Amino acid sequence: MTLTEAVTQDIKILGFELKEEDELKSILKRRLTKKEFKYYKMRNEEASNEEIISSLVLDEKRYDAMVIAVYKKINSEKIKNELIIKD
Repeated sequence: MTLTEAVTQDIKILGFELKEEDELKSILKRRLTKKEFKYYKMRNEEASNEEIISSLVLDEKRYDAMVIAVYKKINSEKIKNELIIKD
């Protein structure tokens, strides 16, 4: 799955087209923590939860909290506005 496909799927209300793949990656790298970005990247590469937890050295409670934080950030208006192409 590409980053564009993942972001399109994860954003709840997307009324505009997303920027190019490289720009999305740059914005997400800037807006997410290193672990959050690595989680997002691994998830889109279809790694299992166990692989992600092991790679990021997290316990399940912290993993669950991080997943929620990532989706909240991606769906925040500020970040959504950065991810879309404005006419």
